[in-house]
Amino acid sequence: MMLRSTERFCFDRARWIGPQQVQVDWRAPELPAPCFRREFTVNSCRDAELRICGLGFFVCRINGQRVGDQVLAPTVSIYDRHVRFLSFNVSELLHIGRNVITVTLGNGWYNPSTTEVWHLDKAVWRDYPKLLLQLDCGGKTAVASDETWRVTTAGPIRFNALRNGEFYDARLEQSRQDLTGFDDSCWENARRVAGPGGVLIPEIQPPCRITETLPLVRLSPELFDAGENLAGWCRLRVRGTAGARITLHYGESLDSRNRLDNAAIGMFVFSGEFQTDSYTLRGETCGEIWEPEFTYHGFRYVRLEIEGEAELLALEARRVGTDFQRIGNFHCSLPIVNELEAMALRSCRANFVGIPTDCPHREKNGWTGDALAAVETVLYHFDAARAYEGFLEILIDTQRPSGQLPGMAPTSGWGYNSGNGPAWDGALALIPELILRFNNDDRPLRKCRDAIRRYLDYCETMSSGDLVSFGLGDWCHVDKSRMAPVELTSSCFLHAILQTVAAFAARIGDPAEQTEYLARARRVAAAILRKYARPDGSFADGRMTSLATPVYFGIAPEPERTAALLDETVRANDYRIDFGFLGAKFVPRVLAEHGYVDTAFELLTQTKFPGWGYWAVRGETTFLEHWEGGDSRNHVLFADLSAWLFRYPAGFRHDAPGKLVIAPVLPKKLDSVRCDYRGCRSEWQRESDGNVRFRITIPPETRVRLELPGIPAQCVGPGEYEFSRESSES
Repeated sequence: MMLRSTERFCFDRARWIGPQQVQVDWRAPELPAPCFRREFTVNSCRDAELRICGLGFFVCRINGQRVGDQVLAPTVSIYDRHVRFLSFNVSELLHIGRNVITVTLGNGWYNPSTTEVWHLDKAVWRDYPKLLLQLDCGGKTAVASDETWRVTTAGPIRFNALRNGEFYDARLEQSRQDLTGFDDSCWENARRVAGPGGVLIPEIQPPCRITETLPLVRLSPELFDAGENLAGWCRLRVRGTAGARITLHYGESLDSRNRLDNAAIGMFVFSGEFQTDSYTLRGETCGEIWEPEFTYHGFRYVRLEIEGEAELLALEARRVGTDFQRIGNFHCSLPIVNELEAMALRSCRANFVGIPTDCPHREKNGWTGDALAAVETVLYHFDAARAYEGFLEILIDTQRPSGQLPGMAPTSGWGYNSGNGPAWDGALALIPELILRFNNDDRPLRKCRDAIRRYLDYCETMSSGDLVSFGLGDWCHVDKSRMAPVELTSSCFLHAILQTVAAFAARIGDPAEQTEYLARARRVAAAILRKYARPDGSFADGRMTSLATPVYFGIAPEPERTAALLDETVRANDYRIDFGFLGAKFVPRVLAEHGYVDTAFELLTQTKFPGWGYWAVRGETTFLEHWEGGDSRNHVLFADLSAWLFRYPAGFRHDAPGKLVIAPVLPKKLDSVRCDYRGCRSEWQRESDGNVRFRITIPPETRVRLELPGIPAQCVGPGEYEFSRESSES
């Protein structure tokens, strides 16, 4: 059975339905999951097409078999603007004659009951879960959602919420409800309800799936360790008496007494039990297996509670996230680099569950700054362009008529006047520009073009002397008092957005627009230089981010001179970090671009506080939110380190759309690198005679420019090539 994404479908026979007389009670302690059921007859199973939108999440079964292997679907949207539906070919699940379809709905992002700092519980779209479904066989409608469907809210899922968890009472299961002939006379007829208000669009993102099952190590009778930080949930196998209850508490940290400690990540969630699942047994003597369906958690550790007579037989961690196709791998001779690469990858995987997020536990929010910080690392590892395109659609839907953007998407209204700024809002332009360079696909940029122009008009209203000073700036700095001026970093991002629009106007043949935005970009650059450039080649306070940012964005008039100052500054600071997440990207890249790759490499790998290497040697398995280790221990803000490895030691560069260059630079502390990306392999090794041996593999229908150190540049097609510094052969 294959998940299908289509451009347009009409639910011409289907109607939105919900349970009878159910309204959202803002004080309700429990919001049970409704289950819908309908029996129907078909004379043909040919070309059976199921189209479904179940909000917030759905699980659908036909004749007892689950439709698809996706979880947490559909992906979140701004539901009063757009609503995503999924399409499946279900011919193999049907049989001639009588069939039955059931759909259980979870709250998801559509009905967030949890009170928290971001106020999603007050979202204007919020309502009790509802269903829209149509099944066509051979071009004729076999069944569609309407008032003839039966529904119950007395099922086993008594509560579910994304930031709380799921409570399941197996005693309430009706085991034959997924089969024909089940007596549903005690169920009610569904009622027609208002839809969420948004336009129906097909899901374009890759589905979320359970991608891996990990063993848990028992640290004590109550405490288990997955060995790494991840996003997902646990699957348990248990045996006991009916009414006994198993409760699972999830977290990523332990306190000094080896107890689960959620103080740092639970502080913004004000109602319900944070990251907690509960299972009440039905009393099967052969044992029972359960895992949640409508929530997920960020965790490494799990604390188990047993109430009543019950015995735990097994407990496993289930990794959950957007199931991308893997396209990149990096490995080198230095173990700490491989560990940092693995940590970055775990952070990115845990923070892409439908949308790119900041952390998988405390927030699960689609912060635009975090998405932009990690996008290149994700694009090097995964075929993720369509997933980002879907996220950009959500971001566009959050934009106000003035052009203003919030700092996160989705949002119910939080983040328009704080938590944003060009370094965050730039995701609207710079993510699609990166997709264009990485994939030679300008569709996302075309989709975002009008919204970007509206945003630039908004920035014009916020500017003073062609500079903008709103936004968070170099967030999560090791010392906030040493942050680069927000006006400098925000204005540099504004310049980059203007340049992006101008370049795209040139691509599509709009010279007037190109001229307009280039002129604005020049004015912004001139204003930055007037206020922040210093006679010695430095900028502003002369600290790392202030030096690197104007060079990175092509504004510094003497980039080599400024980069040399940056190199001196980093070495003088003993290679310790003196920046936040913006500097974490710009400083290592500017150093590598201007001949200081060894300085950059030492900065990225040294193990003193503060730094990435410090995290690795203290046993972290993902990247942290703050250099000192407070708050979240699974964030993507600093994950560009992995993209740096692909771009510099491995040499994979996308300096122009559709043109891949392999141009490795060789840090002295590395003896070898092996990196795969989209079927290409870049490999080099230092040999005993002092030479460096390069091995390059190019897949079919691919052409790459090789710029290997000490070897004449050349363009090559498919094949395997070997080179050394003193001679070359192919």
